[in-house]
Parts: sequence; structure tokens; C-alpha cells
Amino acid sequence: SVGPKVGEHRPGLDLTFSPAKSVSLVALVGGDERVVEALRQAVSATLTWAERNIAEARAWDGQRQVPEKTGNLVAATFLHDVTRNDEPQLHVHAVIANVTQRASDGAWRALHNGEIYKRQHVLGTVFNADLRTRIEALGYATEPAHNARDGSFEIAGFSREAIKAFSSRSA
Repeated sequence: SVGPKVGEHRPGLDLTFSPAKSVSLVALVGGDERVVEALRQAVSATLTWAERNIAEARAWDGQRQVPEKTGNLVAATFLHDVTRNDEPQLHVHAVIANVTQRASDGAWRALHNGEIYKRQHVLGTVFNADLRTRIEALGYATEPAHNARDGSFEIAGFSREAIKAFSSRSA
């Protein structure tokens, strides 16, 4: 999340979409710009899925706050290509503003974050499935990641040692 501590106004959320190391190596070391574009498109598709399925506003039902589906998010995405250790790592930060427009009356209200938090792993799975489909459409073979989580995958042909050589932060 972005901003203040619990109980204070939260201006937004930072959802980070980070593919497996082999994807970054193919794109950044191998120079395949199509992979960078596939990443951007997969993030966009995932945010569209989130809008359609989990974006909610806080609404008042006369007695308490209740979530209301809105179908929209306000987001900005930022592509990064290195880790804090200056190693290749494609990733996208999607900063989601704490605001959404209610469908019922068009009013702009605070985003109800409950479903976003609950479905973090679902968002990861949607992202990985979409990205994997795009990577395979570019002609790359894929395989489940070493510690596959939320459908994570590697581009086939990279040894575990090669992946670890560019992953000093995880060591």
C-alpha cells in the first residue's frame, strides 16, 4: 500500500506485477522488446479483470458502510527494469488511487479495498496466466517456476544456476 499507517487516510495501493527472472533476462539481457510489451499488456488485462470483478466503493446503506461494485479503478502504471541490487528484473507498479465512481449515482467515493486484499493471489494468477499465454504466443516454451506460486512460470531453457546468478536479493 501507499502512504500512511493503519487508521489514517490511505491515498492508494501499490500492486506490483513481477514476472519470473527468465522473463526479465529474455527481455532485458536478450533484448526482446516484445516481452516488455507482453508484460505491459498482461498488467493492463489484469487491471481490467480487477475492475470488472472486484472494484468496489464504500456505500452507506443507512446503518453501516457496505461495499458496492463499481466496475472501475483509477490507476497509473510504472515499468521498472532493475532490482535494488541493479540486477535485471522487469516489474510494473500499478498505483491504484483510493477512489472509484459508483455506478448507482456517479458519485466518486473511497475504494473499498477488502476484495483487492482478499484476492491478491487471484490477481497474481490472472496476471501469470495472461502473461504466460502472451509469452508462448511469441514462440517461447514455458515451464512451472521452481517455487511456483499463483501460476508463476519460467521461460524454458534457463538453468537454476543462471536464474540464481541474477537473483542476489532472494539469496
